[in-house]
Amino acid sequence: MDRKWAIDIMQLSNDFDKTFHEIEDVYRPRFQNVVYCLIGNTKATEEILNEIFSQAYHLLGQCSAIQMEQLNVDQWFCSLALNITNTWLSKHENVTCNSTSLAS
Repeated sequence: MDRKWAIDIMQLSNDFDKTFHEIEDVYRPRFQNVVYCLIGNTKATEEILNEIFSQAYHLLGQCSAIQMEQLNVDQWFCSLALNITNTWLSKHENVTCNSTSLAS
């Protein structure tokens, strides 16, 4: 798996849009399940996912080929997703409080 991703990530420098969308196709469903379990709201989950992939697209687009070669895609995406989700949660505390009280 790591070797496959190392090859895929290097393709970003050759055909960024196509390769990024392939990577998004793999990671979006994974993150969607986790974020939805945390939030319990489809609209909020989609908002968070859009922010994750918007920032990822922007940040990866600025990487050099050398930086991409050294990138651990799983770790990088998970860290980015965690940071964005935490930021969203801190700004929308009422959503989590409401969903927590409903679950009680």
